[in-house]
Amino acid sequence: MLWPIQYGILRAVIREALEEFMRIIIRTMIAFALVWGALLFSGYGFLVGSKENAAGLGLKCQYLAARGVMAAEYVHTESGIIGVTNCPILRKIETTIDNGR
Repeated sequence: MLWPIQYGILRAVIREALEEFMRIIIRTMIAFALVWGALLFSGYGFLVGSKENAAGLGLKCQYLAARGVMAAEYVHTESGIIGVTNCPILRKIETTIDNGR
C-alpha cells in the first residue's frame, strides 16, 4: 500500500514524463514542417527508393517531394562510364510553388 505522500510524488513524476514527451512530439512536428516547407519552396526531392529495371541497364529512382513521390529513370552501368552508378540523393523537381515570377 502506498502512502498519500507517495501518490503525490508518483503524480509529479508522471506529469514531468508526459510534459517531456509532449515537448519531443511538438519539436518533431516542427522539424517535419520546416523540412516540408523547404522542399515545397525549393522544388527539390530526396531519394526514398531505387531499383534496377530493363535487364540491369535502367535505374528507376523515387524521390519524395513536398507534392508527392516523383520517379526518374536513368541509364545505369556498374562502372559509371555510361549513365549513372547510383541515384542522386537530391533531385530538382520540375514544378515548384514559387518560380520567381
